[in-house]
Amino acid sequence: MRANAVATVAETRQIERATIESVGIPVEVLMERAALGVAAVVAGQSGASDRMAVLAGTGHNGGDAAACARILRSWGYDSHLYLASGTPGPVVAAQIAAARAYGVSIWPLAEFRAAPVVVDGLFGFGLDRPPEGAIRDAIGRVNERRSGIVVAIDLPSGTHGDTGSAPGIRVDATHTVATGLVKLGAVSDPAVDAVGELWQADLGFPQSEVEALSGHILGPAALPGRRRSAHKGDGGTAVVIGGSAAMSGAPGLVARAAYRAGAGLVIAMVPRSIREAVAIGVPEALVVPLLEEDGSLVPGASEQIIPYLERATAVSIGPGLGTREGSRSLARWLWSAWDGPLLVDADALVSGAIGEPRQGATILTPHPGEAGRLLGRSVQEVQGDRLATGRELAARTGATIVLKGARTLVVRADMQYGVLVRTTPALATAGSGDVLSGFIVGLMAQRHGAVQAAEQAVVLHATAGLRASQSGRAGGVVARDLLDYCIFTGESLGGPLPSIGFPAIRLT
Repeated sequence: MRANAVATVAETRQIERATIESVGIPVEVLMERAALGVAAVVAGQSGASDRMAVLAGTGHNGGDAAACARILRSWGYDSHLYLASGTPGPVVAAQIAAARAYGVSIWPLAEFRAAPVVVDGLFGFGLDRPPEGAIRDAIGRVNERRSGIVVAIDLPSGTHGDTGSAPGIRVDATHTVATGLVKLGAVSDPAVDAVGELWQADLGFPQSEVEALSGHILGPAALPGRRRSAHKGDGGTAVVIGGSAAMSGAPGLVARAAYRAGAGLVIAMVPRSIREAVAIGVPEALVVPLLEEDGSLVPGASEQIIPYLERATAVSIGPGLGTREGSRSLARWLWSAWDGPLLVDADALVSGAIGEPRQGATILTPHPGEAGRLLGRSVQEVQGDRLATGRELAARTGATIVLKGARTLVVRADMQYGVLVRTTPALATAGSGDVLSGFIVGLMAQRHGAVQAAEQAVVLHATAGLRASQSGRAGGVVARDLLDYCIFTGESLGGPLPSIGFPAIRLT
């Protein structure tokens, strides 16, 4: 099975249906494999004498839970099954009967109180309403725990399978085991804290079906090395346009990161009043002073920029640019005047500066607030459906969209997408986005395509953040620290993805 696939609810249902109806694998086989994967994670995280409470709904997720309780009992664990009220279907009822036959004690869900280990099989990935009644109360009791582990089957109950949002209360899991396919909701920002560690259990879906999915987890990709005879021209020339009196550090961070990504020459073009400050911070760069007014760039600076565009292999505009109309006018001019690879970030991400789709490779790197500004939506609306937001921006602009967040999303113009799952809150610091922009423009300068540059830079950025946080700086990582922990090797990009194994592999 493809270990890095991500699926929507509709795609999951389609693949499950094809596996059962077209291939002929019974649903009971899929349920058994799912239960084995979940049980393996539970056993691996638990003590031999821990009491285990397995909570089951009436749908197929409840069948997985009942089978998991049986397997855990057969392995010698003290497992107890708590059933939600309602009439389960025949497949689920058979799993409950099998659990009873194996000696699993079965109780009404209302009698669940607490246990060192809880397995959440109340709702699957199709939930679109708030949990109610006894299920809501049981979820509340799960979340009252002070210690122990909670392993969710597929998604923490109460979580929307596509958006990761929660219409009401949801389970706060310490571990989530995606059965068969990683659901988009599990790797979307609103679900990050509820999911905990993410694992995947292989159900044996047809490879041809999985390969056709439009989403994938961003993984490592080794970058080509330089020839021994290489010169700086082989690394390309990155032009960085930005900065203002209030934000002189941003273009310097971009320039330094572009060098770290392998650009041969970086030209930083900034307001003349901050030229010296930027030059001192990045002595390797060629720093060009531009026309300004009260510390911000003005449209007349375009005449100074044109000669340098002739040397550029990639251009970045936005970091520290400021929000004055003159700066925005300059961004609008560049959008149409430059037909080479272009990265637009930060203050250049305004609707007036983004025109019709360009001919050249284009990358936009908005955070949720900037994405909302471009589309006329609130941050809550953006975060409520990040994939739809990324796809709409890609369709409008023809660009590759890097929608930043806890689970950064890279959406291509053809609507394929990748999701970053290995990340760290250490990246939530001022200037971190500027470093990411520098990595991207540095890769674009070396003539990497937009998608390749965006995906590789996002993984490199996250890897640097993880390394910095593991160095003991977790609570005090600053953006420039990331530059000390980025090394362009296959290992630095996260190492190989976990090998595909049975019954479960860890993804985060």
